[in-house]
Amino acid sequence: MLSDHYWKAFQGFLLWKWIDRKCHVPMYILMPEEKDVYNYYALLHLDQFLQEKGLLEAAVLTCDEEAIAALNLFFPIRNRAGSQIKAVHIRKGTAKKLLKYYALHEFTSRIAIVSLTEPYDTHGQNLLGLHGVDKEELVCRDIYRLQKKPEAAVPQYSGTDERIAAFLNRRKAQTDKNELQELKQR
Repeated sequence: MLSDHYWKAFQGFLLWKWIDRKCHVPMYILMPEEKDVYNYYALLHLDQFLQEKGLLEAAVLTCDEEAIAALNLFFPIRNRAGSQIKAVHIRKGTAKKLLKYYALHEFTSRIAIVSLTEPYDTHGQNLLGLHGVDKEELVCRDIYRLQKKPEAAVPQYSGTDERIAAFLNRRKAQTDKNELQELKQR
């Protein structure tokens, strides 16, 4: 059992070396979950995160195909600093192996993991609703470690790509859910 964890971590090590050689960027954003609203907020505030770090390049490693489809909607329009964002589609198993390696050995500070439960559970979700904390603020403060939740322009889309529309609707669905919970509390 333990050897299985070490084997997956070793595979994660090999995958990391291959990805880093292939992309060769100063920052990686790992989104290990598919169809997660946290991925939306991670892309929405990625520009501010990179500005705070003083970086112009990053690679988004994700198994969320909708996030990859929507990436161009977030960056060329909003980005005035000339950042280059590479999108790398990885399988869920690949993401899990990278997380195993990171859990065993925090091998770099050049990776931000867009998850509140992987590789360590931060219990950040327990803060939801307390003093107005929402999922967007958790991404800004807990994952990106921004000092405050910056205002970001929400991208508009009127095209026909269903993947992009589904990705952008994650925020709307989350907002509708929050409003419903507020009405129930009254």
